[in-house]
Amino acid sequence: MDPAYEEKALHALFSLRKHTSKLSPVLANKIFDSIVKQIFLMSADLHSSGKSSFYSSVMRMYEYYNLPDCDPNVLNKSKIKHYISLMQHKYILHWQHSIQHSKKLEFYNTFKNENTPSCYQELASKLNKRKELVKFKIGNHKLMIETGRCSQIPARVNRRCPTCGSNQIEDEIHLLFHCPKYSIFRDRFYRVTRKH
Repeated sequence: MDPAYEEKALHALFSLRKHTSKLSPVLANKIFDSIVKQIFLMSADLHSSGKSSFYSSVMRMYEYYNLPDCDPNVLNKSKIKHYISLMQHKYILHWQHSIQHSKKLEFYNTFKNENTPSCYQELASKLNKRKELVKFKIGNHKLMIETGRCSQIPARVNRRCPTCGSNQIEDEIHLLFHCPKYSIFRDRFYRVTRKH
């Protein structure tokens, strides 16, 4: 079977799901579950013949997360819930290790030490404002602490603020609390955040 056929079958499946929603829920679920099972079995056949498929991705996921009882044919709701819990736990461990051992994420680690939604997501109602806050928080900006890294200025202490001439490192803390050149923007930012 052609992997492109599998992709078309998945698209048809989602389309069918939309149309069967008009039927009684019990009948719609029986039809949907039957078709899903057939597509899953076709995907397993592709995998066993050495072709990449959805089933192949599921098997790679089992290996990566070291999930027990590696037989997707006998999945039930409790196993799925357990697997999701294992994957979340592994992700959180990876996330914690990443922020604790990265110089680049030092500022991020100052404010974010647990894997929960950030409060600024409610403050910034527009998506582009939230994106800018996230980019700033993770060091995706044009301060010398980052641009110096790209410009081959090896020592952090040499990545000084070119704007104010204070001889301080131009990092997020300097921008938010110390740099006199940014005081107008800083005051405006504080006024906006105080309103919320």
